[in-house]
Amino acid sequence: MFIPKHRRGSIPPFRSKHIRMNNTPQHRKQWILEELKKSPLLSHGEMWGKYGVKWGKGKTTFDKDWKHAQEELKAWQKSINDKVIEETTKTEIEARKKAVLTKVEALAILSDIAKGTAKKVGDQILIPSFKERNGAVSILAKMEGWNADTKLKVSGEINTMPTAIQVEIILPEDED
Repeated sequence: MFIPKHRRGSIPPFRSKHIRMNNTPQHRKQWILEELKKSPLLSHGEMWGKYGVKWGKGKTTFDKDWKHAQEELKAWQKSINDKVIEETTKTEIEARKKAVLTKVEALAILSDIAKGTAKKVGDQILIPSFKERNGAVSILAKMEGWNADTKLKVSGEINTMPTAIQVEIILPEDED
């Protein structure tokens, strides 16, 4: 079983002033937190060894300080992760906005193809063929609704029930 030097006897003289001045729960917890931020994989046992040498406190006190520092570390890591997710999301949204053509941009490209506008790509000049121009016009027509139905939709009801007819019979009067 490991017993720190200061537990075997008196506190080393070169550290006694430092321990008395800053040996408060807050300082100890903050020290553990900083150590864990530097090396998040430090085990409970490894940290206990460092803690005992530095602060001269018992295992119970260390366990309380360790638990508190672990909670603060989790909160700190969560805040960091939340910020990373937020930044990643913003970056991804901007990248998608830049990568996706807007409708106006797509219409402009299709219009250029439909008009047969030549385009320089590298060292070559490309001119759309008749088939490509015709395809571009078809796509433009669909996008802009040029091929919309010309039929009218009529809705409503037609009453097919016969209307009532009143018949009045007038009989001639008898002359007496």
